[in-house]
Amino acid sequence: MPTTDNATIISVRSPEFDSARAQIEQALDADHTGEALQRLEAIVESEDVSPPIDDELWVYRTLAELYLQRDRFEDALDAYRRAFRLDPRDRDILQSLTSLLFDVDAELDGETDLLEAILVHARASLDTSMLARIHRRLGARYVEADDSDQASAHLRRAAQCVDSDREAMQALLQSWRVTGDPFDALETREQLIEAFDDPEASAEAYVELGDEWRERFDRGRKALELYERAADFAPTDEVWEHIRTTAESLDDADESLYRAHLTLAERADGDEARAEHFTAAATVARDELWSPERARRALERALEIEPDRFEAFQSLVSMLEDAEDWSRLERAYRHVIDLNRQRQSPDDDLLAILWYQLGEVYRRYLDQPRDAIEVYREASTLFPDNPKFHEAIVNLVESTHTDAEVAEQHLRALYRIDASRTDVLKRLGRLYLRRESLDPALCHFRAYEALGGSLDDQEASLVERFETGMYRSPDRTLDEELRREKLYPDDLDPDVSEVFRLLFPVLFEWTSEFRSEYGLDRTDAIDLDEPLAFNNTYRDIAETLARDDIPPLWQNSEYRGLNKAALDSPSVIAGDDLFESGDEKRIAFATARVLFLLEPPFYWLGLRDVSELRAFFWLALQMVRPDVELERDEAMEDAYRLMKRKLDDDHRDRLRDAIERATDDADDVELLSWVEAVEDAADRVGLLFADDLNVARMHLQTETDTFSGRDIETRMRNLAEYSVSDDYLALREALGMAVSS
Repeated sequence: MPTTDNATIISVRSPEFDSARAQIEQALDADHTGEALQRLEAIVESEDVSPPIDDELWVYRTLAELYLQRDRFEDALDAYRRAFRLDPRDRDILQSLTSLLFDVDAELDGETDLLEAILVHARASLDTSMLARIHRRLGARYVEADDSDQASAHLRRAAQCVDSDREAMQALLQSWRVTGDPFDALETREQLIEAFDDPEASAEAYVELGDEWRERFDRGRKALELYERAADFAPTDEVWEHIRTTAESLDDADESLYRAHLTLAERADGDEARAEHFTAAATVARDELWSPERARRALERALEIEPDRFEAFQSLVSMLEDAEDWSRLERAYRHVIDLNRQRQSPDDDLLAILWYQLGEVYRRYLDQPRDAIEVYREASTLFPDNPKFHEAIVNLVESTHTDAEVAEQHLRALYRIDASRTDVLKRLGRLYLRRESLDPALCHFRAYEALGGSLDDQEASLVERFETGMYRSPDRTLDEELRREKLYPDDLDPDVSEVFRLLFPVLFEWTSEFRSEYGLDRTDAIDLDEPLAFNNTYRDIAETLARDDIPPLWQNSEYRGLNKAALDSPSVIAGDDLFESGDEKRIAFATARVLFLLEPPFYWLGLRDVSELRAFFWLALQMVRPDVELERDEAMEDAYRLMKRKLDDDHRDRLRDAIERATDDADDVELLSWVEAVEDAADRVGLLFADDLNVARMHLQTETDTFSGRDIETRMRNLAEYSVSDDYLALREALGMAVSS
């Protein structure tokens, strides 16, 4: 814009100006801004047209507005400057001028002088916000001009104009670049904050100032002081988080850190965050402030919120143990247990540990064994397969010689969990002996000794007392119902047994051979009516096993023990070693075992290989379910034809039902587990009649009809475990074989 000296103002109204103004207004109304701009510039350049002040203000204001529309900021600023000189008190001119100054990013020519003039002539017309902006702008310009005194003065005034003005505060900090003293700027800023009226603004300002001290000058102690002042004004989460993080970085701010964690714990939204802060506060109180009481209170608060915060509880326990405050320790355990039990989904793992540890408190510190036993039992109820809990109960009961029934329950649990714990057998035997329950005591001592344990004199005396070496006849028959209830292992599937019982006619004919195949002649037949001890035992056991017939008995020196024989009827061959031994218990074990295995469901076992038995099962499966694919060789074709010939429609229907139950509509069955179960059942029958585990071991070591392929020790462990079971003891009682005083 052309410059004109307007120092002399002619205030006489000019007719030419009135005409020009009317034309300009008409052009503006018609949106002919270019024409209006030309006429206005002509007025400014003319020496003949001198409008009054009010009209001249209109000229410069209108001219500035048109320049702004064309982004001619320098010309617009010059127009506003001229208007401002005409009347520094005109608020509209002043507002437009200052707005233009702050809207333009670049520094404008004469800007500093103009801002200074505004402060001189129009300070009273400016609000504090605009005053702050002017001082900030001037401060920045003087910083650029390296005028430290002016820069510092304006920046301080900017900070004083508006409480909590962030830009003013930041501008003040810039003054240290020219003054060379950053701490002076920070201290001045701190003094200004103290004069703030708004608490939240004060808090924010203190936090920002603290950040400056910590981040720019690494003065954590000073920053912490300022953050704590901020907390006095507005204790927000942000403020306390600043206190916490800063205190953590300092070596001597433990009190502040403790207080920060407590405050954040109260303010946190989620339970986990609250509990974590209380736990952290407890750690500071315990490890740094040496204040166990404050630590205890904080931990208790954490546990109230999250009862399963185990590490917090362990810290509390540790402190109470150090203080030897056993009563409070007991209450702490009870309280946290109650809190956990009241939860919607209690943590059984945690509860079990807490119950057990409370038991330790009763046992070790309070000398209350009965209370200890009760809480140990709570733990064992939650986890019945954890031997630690049962062991704790048993140890206490054994040491006090009380609650024998409790000891029995948990000793039996220990043995159930781990059958290799043979020491448990001896402990149970002693317990029964103290209770004068002789039969259970005898059975447990026998099992312990049979598995390699050594008995003391009293225990050995009891065993020897009932070792007569004589066979004892049971009082009643061992019928199928009693067997199913007390004798058969769980894996002895009755449906598989039924399949082979129905196949017995086929299997019997398939395996039957002439006497000569066994090396027998007529003279080898034993007359069971002869009054021999062997015959008496043989007949008695056959009758006790509820057999409809007594299998023929043969004797041949080429055989050892008792052996199954598939002759014209299921038969038994006795070797001279057993028949002439006179060892009643050995005879009883072998006889009971072989007669059991001669029963139809188990007839095949010991006569032929188990693989052939599986083949017959598959043939039966294919016969009742023709869709099952099975490649049959010549021998299997013969067996299949025999099966079809021997089994009538009624047999086939029952066989189909049994196979469907045994296979659960699958195409196979787990035959090996059934075979092993049959062998275990046979061993159990032998033990029942011989009443001697040592005889059982002797038989297993010399037997010739093993068919499961398992080693002797595995079978002996199974047999010993059964010999102390509730089923075996009940079966002895039912058959009249249990001993008494």
